Amino acid sequence: MKFSINKDLILQPLQSVNGIIDKKFTQQILSHILVKLDGETISFSATDKEISITVSVPYPSNFKGIFTVSGQKLLDICRGFPDNTYLNISLNNDKNKLLLSSGKSRFTLATLPHEDYPNVDNFLSKSVSIILMQKYLQFLLNKTYFAMSAQDVRYYLNGLFVEFHKDKLLAISSDGHRLAFAELELEDTFIEKEDQNNRETNLPFTTSSAIIPRKAILELLRLLNDNDNQLKIYISDRQVQFKFSNIVFTSNIIDGKYPNYNRVIPYETDKEVIICRDILRQSLLRASILSHDKFRSARFELSLNKLKIIVHNPEQEEATEELDVVYSGANIEIGFNIAYILDALSALSTDNVMLLLSTPDSSCLLVNYVEQGERLCIDDGKPYECKYVIMPMRI
Repeated sequence: MKFSINKDLILQPLQSVNGIIDKKFTQQILSHILVKLDGETISFSATDKEISITVSVPYPSNFKGIFTVSGQKLLDICRGFPDNTYLNISLNNDKNKLLLSSGKSRFTLATLPHEDYPNVDNFLSKSVSIILMQKYLQFLLNKTYFAMSAQDVRYYLNGLFVEFHKDKLLAISSDGHRLAFAELELEDTFIEKEDQNNRETNLPFTTSSAIIPRKAILELLRLLNDNDNQLKIYISDRQVQFKFSNIVFTSNIIDGKYPNYNRVIPYETDKEVIICRDILRQSLLRASILSHDKFRSARFELSLNKLKIIVHNPEQEEATEELDVVYSGANIEIGFNIAYILDALSALSTDNVMLLLSTPDSSCLLVNYVEQGERLCIDDGKPYECKYVIMPMRI
């Protein structure tokens, strides 16, 4: 098989699929991508056996074939050529070699039998499909992804919980020390039910949810765009699949029951602090310079219209920041992880934010500050709400 193709046509697909490849692969073939030509399109697939991705682009030709090749090496070679360079590719099946040339450049790459490549088209069922714009899911993931745990023994925390209702979409993440919650209201026309033969049915919609693994969430954030293009989500008992643009992205879901997040969010608080988001953020960034590298702790001392932030480290160094706030409650001292506060502030959007507290041993709720009766909306008018719960630290 021989064919010629413009490097610009395949660079973006190669960049998209290479993010899936695990640098610590246990099988050599998992470092490869699967390339298919069917006469109408050329597609690139990658998998780590938990997540798979296929990106297709139009390529009308008389060439048909399938092969595997190192994804990272092919990407690096393509990056090395100028724009609009044509690559000549030929496959020598007898020697398991792929020959790539352009001008006076020649590359010989090893291939592996494509029959040994894991199946990337094995989505189990498509019982529920949810249709919405890419920007809606991207918005919610950006507001919550940072609170996911990485290697927690409570496996259900190593991902992000997404809940689809008839008229709203929720995203929740937690690492046991903090919780991020985001809700976006949507019309009830973005839901479809499908039977096993992918035929639309008139079954009533019931709430669907999934715990999507951390790696899949981070890849989705890299792939999704802030636009109005359609995103279709399929949910089965064991997998979730996303179809958008020229991408099919499939991930196993984490099996388990996500904790009741409503029990974690403090609804009964008696101390309310209103403060400028940027001023608090800059103060914390300065104070964090002298914080403990591991614990990143800071003491918050609240008094009438004043907030003092104090940071110590093992070298007996100290940083103090005093801020003007709106606060009329009793004096209180409470410790927080600076990094957790900074993450929440970066996700909030209003000029002023509100901290809701009760006791030094109780969690803090950090939210956008809006006047009573007002609601925050994204650019097309859809209302949303974000809440960030942060557990206190002993100081």
